[in-house]
Amino acid sequence: MKILNVGALELVFIFLLAFLVLGPKKAVATAGDVGRWIKKLVSSKFWSDLVSTSKQIQELPQKMMDDAEIQNTLKNLEHSANEIKSSIKETEKIAVVESGEPEKTIGLAHHTPPETLESKQDNKLNDPSES
Repeated sequence: MKILNVGALELVFIFLLAFLVLGPKKAVATAGDVGRWIKKLVSSKFWSDLVSTSKQIQELPQKMMDDAEIQNTLKNLEHSANEIKSSIKETEKIAVVESGEPEKTIGLAHHTPPETLESKQDNKLNDPSES
């Protein structure tokens, strides 16, 4: 048990020394005064602020580790998204090569607006040279 970073044996030594120096009557009165002073200190706003700040400082390394893990997760997600995009582009290239007709391929990487596709399809239907 530690109170204000003072162990139990150290407290006993301090009380024994105070008893020897002050004498029995003054030691009891002084102990009462010290007890009241400690009670006021512990119930004060200063003490609660000090304790909360101390807890925040103790939790800071864990928060930093958590934030670092979030950053790693975001980097992994970005990496995965880039891999998916590149595989989509490769699949589109393969589809264009296999079909031989790039204007019919609708890709995510080279997205053609719908009105352009409709007009191309209408032109093909109306153009007899395509057959």
